[in-house]
Amino acid sequence: MVETNDPASIYSKRKAIAAFFLYTVQQGKDGEHEMLDMFLQLAKASKQPNPTQAHIEQPPAAVLPNGESPVSTKTVFILLSPHLPWEQLANNHDLVQLWTSAISAVPYTDEIAQSVVSTLLQIADHTSLQLPVDTWSWLNKCLLVPPVCKYCQWGSSQSALQIILGLGDIETLTSHLSLVWSEWCYLDEEGYNKMVVLIREEFSGIRMEGHRKRLLQHLGYILGQLDQGLEHLQQQKPDIDGDDIWMMKRQYRRLKEVFLEVDWKATCKSPKLLILQSTELLWTVAGHHANFMCAIPLPCP
Repeated sequence: MVETNDPASIYSKRKAIAAFFLYTVQQGKDGEHEMLDMFLQLAKASKQPNPTQAHIEQPPAAVLPNGESPVSTKTVFILLSPHLPWEQLANNHDLVQLWTSAISAVPYTDEIAQSVVSTLLQIADHTSLQLPVDTWSWLNKCLLVPPVCKYCQWGSSQSALQIILGLGDIETLTSHLSLVWSEWCYLDEEGYNKMVVLIREEFSGIRMEGHRKRLLQHLGYILGQLDQGLEHLQQQKPDIDGDDIWMMKRQYRRLKEVFLEVDWKATCKSPKLLILQSTELLWTVAGHHANFMCAIPLPCP
């Protein structure tokens, strides 16, 4: 199925994939992990965030580790966790506790980090439970966002944003936004409106310059990818369409405008010369766009 390179065909077999998921879990319980890589490749090739969720209502007992389980079993649990039905399970305190205990016991890999963050944002989107504070440090470890992951929807929800803001850690907030903002999907509308407000509240002032620069560069990258058009993006995510691109451009352009406005005000209030490396900083305020370089002192408002 993976070799066909036909995501639609693979996704149409999602009931069979769910059965294969259960088989993979049983193999892992018996100490056989050969099927794990095959399942993960199959899930990735489907180009869907969770091709099994509609057909798995409860986590199989075999996938749940305990305190005496070896690291290998906990690793299997973590890698399979994004494919559990967290919309129904996120308020299962015992399950979430098992998961947080498992992620503290396994060594870091990029694959583990992606699985942890994917699961973490699903739980945050659907839960009223309070997760341990150190769990959120995984947001600072995950650097890559797979095209099929729904980080945008999960992580841009009001509930997830409120949790992150409650941590009071600007580094984690910056990492969270850089993961949630992606060229692969548009943001939850209520969460997006909250982001416009929090940029002004959390990222103002000269001390936030490094965080603003990081997120502005990320937004510039996203808009550059979107400008390459539908055909380019569909190579990695076939179900994306023109309406998605229009919505993403609207949201990410606005977020960039707000950052540029905040950055201009912060730099203007500092005693140093204001260096403008693109006229987006000038013309965004005026509602226009152009490209040139200049270095001039501007009067503060």
